[in-house]
Amino acid sequence: MRMSDKLPAGAVSGFCGMPFRCLEHWQAADAPTRLAIVFDHKGPTFRWGIFPNTG
Repeated sequence: MRMSDKLPAGAVSGFCGMPFRCLEHWQAADAPTRLAIVFDHKGPTFRWGIFPNTG
């Protein structure tokens, strides 16, 4: 997929579409009404101490 100025947009489209597809398929009574996506900065975070295999 490319934008009108020929820049590739497939990765952005795929990334943005994934959470929405997950929410569409979650049709239970307790389905979430909100979604948060969080990014960490480069380098160690406090999670590295909690989950040592993820660093």
